[in-house]
Amino acid sequence: MVSDDKMLDSFLQASNSFARLGMGHILLLSHTEAMCTAINSIVPDVGCAWSSLEEPPDLQDVYYLWSLRYRTLARSLRLGYNILLVDSDTAVFDDPYKYFKQAPFQDIVVLNQEESAVEANGGNLYVQNAAPAGPAVFMFAEIVSRPLRWADDEWETASKHKLNKQCLYMDQDAYADVLPDMASGYMLFPKALRCVDEVCGGPAKFVDLLCDSSSHLHLTPRAAFQVLGLIAPAN
Repeated sequence: MVSDDKMLDSFLQASNSFARLGMGHILLLSHTEAMCTAINSIVPDVGCAWSSLEEPPDLQDVYYLWSLRYRTLARSLRLGYNILLVDSDTAVFDDPYKYFKQAPFQDIVVLNQEESAVEANGGNLYVQNAAPAGPAVFMFAEIVSRPLRWADDEWETASKHKLNKQCLYMDQDAYADVLPDMASGYMLFPKALRCVDEVCGGPAKFVDLLCDSSSHLHLTPRAAFQVLGLIAPAN
């Protein structure tokens, strides 16, 4: 979970709901060592960590914490851990592992809360038995990497293509951009295409692709390529 000294009430509720079920091993991610020290003075039994990585100016505050949790998730999965990632405004009323570890969920690598028909929620998920160099780990690493790559040239490329900057640096938008790529096997960047600034107006093909991808749960790659006037590979 992520939190700071301004959001501790929701974190305390979440961590207490786990504690009542006898669950521990909670890792809290926050901004700085000083903030972790302050938090641990209130909840000494919870591990708290921070990062010295400097994010771009637009990826600060809560965006920094969201990026940090996915960065920590990807690194933990590379080390072979199973990870339950939850928002701090979550309350747990039953042991989730008794559901995760039986059919049909026991054989699913990434279990994720649904945000909409075509997007996963970025705040509540469980990853189990992921290969350290497999597609699930790559997906979460890419969720971290993609917003950083958009910001790398101070958003010049995004601005040139009239892409809505805010729509590209939230972790959940990055998730929505990467997940269809992993499911289809093509690097389509569908969320980036949907982030075309409506005020400026995007090329008609982008709008067509938006309508097409929204109506297909699995974002059929052949249809997407056809909209762009390209021929999809046979596989």
